[in-house]
Amino acid sequence: ALSPLKIPTDLEDPKPVGKEFETLIESQLKKGGFLVIPANRFGEIWTVRTQSSGGFFDPVTGKLDEAKYNAIRTRALQDARVILHADAVLFPGIQEISAPYAAGLARWHGTSERVISGAQDAQVVRQRGTVHAFSLKAILQNCDGRTLFENYGGIQLSSKLREVSLTFIPVARSELFADPKRDQGAVELALDPLVK
Repeated sequence: ALSPLKIPTDLEDPKPVGKEFETLIESQLKKGGFLVIPANRFGEIWTVRTQSSGGFFDPVTGKLDEAKYNAIRTRALQDARVILHADAVLFPGIQEISAPYAAGLARWHGTSERVISGAQDAQVVRQRGTVHAFSLKAILQNCDGRTLFENYGGIQLSSKLREVSLTFIPVARSELFADPKRDQGAVELALDPLVK
């Protein structure tokens, strides 16, 4: 079973991103010979379990209650076995990470991207550091909650250097997840060890 894609909460207009990646992931798993139960089916189970348990955030602090979250996850996995007849659930998620860069190029989780648009500045080429980037994380758990597989695939940078000031600025939302080749590449990087 495929779980709905977990997306950063501050991402503007996340639904199209979730739909695109869920479709790409489902297609990649099918290529590997897996029978895939769509994300909306496990999503329904997750919603019912979350609502019947009163959620998994502490009502006073607003922080994640790990014990409640783990209990909900355990029950949802058991329901996936009984209701959906699933052997395992794949939990995909887009995470923002710090990617190392040197000589103007960031490299992370199997991909790379230039940290500055346009002509390379000699000052940038000499710099080293980290830059914010997005990666796809995939965790496969059996219905007993044991992790069977975990891997990442780099998607794209979420910030880039401005040429004049050499300060990092966020990539415009319209440019995020807008390159189908990069999105497909991230799915392949994350799932190829599983499907092959």
